[in-house]
Amino acid sequence: MPTQKILYYLNLWQKIVDELEEDELNSMRDVMSSIPDGHVKKLSINPFWLPFAHDHGGNFLGIDLEPDSLGTVGQVINFG
Repeated sequence: MPTQKILYYLNLWQKIVDELEEDELNSMRDVMSSIPDGHVKKLSINPFWLPFAHDHGGNFLGIDLEPDSLGTVGQVINFG
């Protein structure tokens, strides 16, 4: 993805996080998953996921800068 597009999505996601209440963000975790469990945080939006590719349908490949307890900083993840 071009740098401008990456910045666009990062800014959009931060704006959404800033506007949602904590309980709204937490309720979204119920439908999220990580395979294997514990490697990627169960979030729908995380400003610490740096996208670098997308499928034009809302799904991304990205670098995880804030993994879950069993994950590794810098792991490549899919999300969206």
